[in-house]
Amino acid sequence: MQFLTNRLRSTLDKVRYQLAGTQGSLLLTLLGLITGIFAAVIIILFRLLIETIQALLLPGSNPENYEALSQVDRLAFTTTGG
Repeated sequence: MQFLTNRLRSTLDKVRYQLAGTQGSLLLTLLGLITGIFAAVIIILFRLLIETIQALLLPGSNPENYEALSQVDRLAFTTTGG
């Protein structure tokens, strides 16, 4: 465990020195690209999760079919936060 901690610390120190030097803009660009791709994947997965839940709960397996809900179901979804 100590070996991994020391290895991670030395790797992070190398990255910090490179960011402070002339290669910093390239590394920051790559870091921004990786972060952007990661955020995009998380957003897409979240949206797919929401649409899947809506398709399961709404009649007709259509995530946009709120019109087919009964008035009681509409009230229940509204009061429970759905």
